[in-house]
Amino acid sequence: MAAITKCLHQVHETQVESAKQRIARFDRLIDESDKQIDNHTRTHFDGKAKWRTKSKASGSITTATLMAMLPELGRLSHKRIAGLVGIAPHPRESGETKFKSRCFGGRSAVRKALYMAAAAATRFEPLIRDFHQRLLYSELTKTG
Repeated sequence: MAAITKCLHQVHETQVESAKQRIARFDRLIDESDKQIDNHTRTHFDGKAKWRTKSKASGSITTATLMAMLPELGRLSHKRIAGLVGIAPHPRESGETKFKSRCFGGRSAVRKALYMAAAAATRFEPLIRDFHQRLLYSELTKTG
């Protein structure tokens, strides 16, 4: 919504007030949806989402997506979960031919939610931000 608010100067002056009212309405709808998601997560997943409060990066959408789309959480190993989500590299070998391992398949909704959480974590979580910077620096020194 912030991006739309910044573009209000492009709207004809007779429509600015109407646009502001619509933006306010959408903000209220987003807040209501967030509250419903939080309430549903708390009531239907028996406290399994308590880990969410430890990180600033994982919000209600990430938690709800993981709880709903990945019921195996807590029952399988982290390697199996990574394979289910599609973020574990799978070797592509046939006979003596060996291709580069790639990440593919899996549950795309979970993968997208985890990507957004990771992107937020690289900005707001100091430990992850530092790790991300080290990875970027090592890639730059390899190619440069």
